[in-house]
Amino acid sequence: MKFAVDSPETPPVGTPPAAAHRPHWGGWLAGLGCGLLALAWLGRGWWQDSPTPERQVAAGLEQLAAGVLDEAQLQPLVELARRNPRVRGLGPLFEGALATAQGRTDEALQRLATFQPGEVSRVPLLMTLAQTLEAAGKGPDAAQVYQELLKHDERSLKARYALAQYWYQRGAITRAMSELEQITRLDSQQVRAWTELGRHSFDFGLIPQAVRFLRNALDCEPEAEIRKQICLDLGQCLFQQHDFEGALEFFDQAKPGPVTAAWRAEVLAALGREEESRAALAEAQKLGPADRTVRLATARLSLQRSEPREALAAMQAGVAENPLDRDFQFQLAQAWSALGETAEADAARERFAELDHLADRYSELNTQAGDHPDDIPLRLELAELAEKLGRIPQAASWRRAARLIEQQQPVPPPR
Repeated sequence: MKFAVDSPETPPVGTPPAAAHRPHWGGWLAGLGCGLLALAWLGRGWWQDSPTPERQVAAGLEQLAAGVLDEAQLQPLVELARRNPRVRGLGPLFEGALATAQGRTDEALQRLATFQPGEVSRVPLLMTLAQTLEAAGKGPDAAQVYQELLKHDERSLKARYALAQYWYQRGAITRAMSELEQITRLDSQQVRAWTELGRHSFDFGLIPQAVRFLRNALDCEPEAEIRKQICLDLGQCLFQQHDFEGALEFFDQAKPGPVTAAWRAEVLAALGREEESRAALAEAQKLGPADRTVRLATARLSLQRSEPREALAAMQAGVAENPLDRDFQFQLAQAWSALGETAEADAARERFAELDHLADRYSELNTQAGDHPDDIPLRLELAELAEKLGRIPQAASWRRAARLIEQQQPVPPPR
């Protein structure tokens, strides 16, 4: 749910190319205003005897502007541009887009660099170029082009989503949320934007704000599977607010699984429905005995029920896998204390105190990172803290963020 956790949507950042070999997109973008009016032929009076090619090209440009790279649609456009003199000027754009769709990004960049856009083709070019740079692993260059695109089409949701993801990858959550909020102002039915805003807010402890965002996401009537995940997130938020009845309502609508069952067990216990809570915990343990959420729920509920040995077994298994988990160490100290094992309890408390201090520092720097999007040392320190806290995926994410910022070098002027 938070930036620092690995996500399939966060691609690894490659090694920055040598400055001498970086494309001069900055200078190229500065010259956009001098581009040719390549699509003047699209006005009334042109090609009235050939409406099908006209509509075909117009549809193709519309799709490119929307960020759709459809190989089946682009191939005929490339062929049309090669055989028809009036469309030939669009050839490099269509050829570049097709090359990107086929994974040939180096060739695509070469084609697109030769294209001189007109008013109608400028946004399609910028969108295609940005996507090509992304596919080539040139995130900072892609972000620059997306920002240029928004000067011409401020309502481009695809560009704003791309920039939100870019800032997220850099650990600049404040800027990422700003783009997401702009998306919701442009289109209040954007489930993805509301959901990401809710999760970012939850990660920073802004629970009332997270609840509002996630409720807005549900109001958009998302698809069933997405709705189930939102219900799980919203249930956790309401649990934090001690709205146990509300939390249970959403946990009951969430996708069944060990995490959902563990949360249901905790909220049912809070409501005094002990028998149901035990049944839910047993289900969670059956579905995911090694799941972190399940182990923590087992420890907390076992201690509440004066069953410290059950809590101890769960926490010893957890600590064996990750001795740097602060929450495991805290519950382990509670279990040892309940069993009257003073020495073991003191050792676990001491370890917890060390990890808690590191966690506080991590939270402090994590918040600072949102307002300092270019601070590489800050991100490297966060990576080190994450490693000391046993949060290996988070450490890797912060190091990728640092490398991404390193790629953002000033673009030299064109020769």
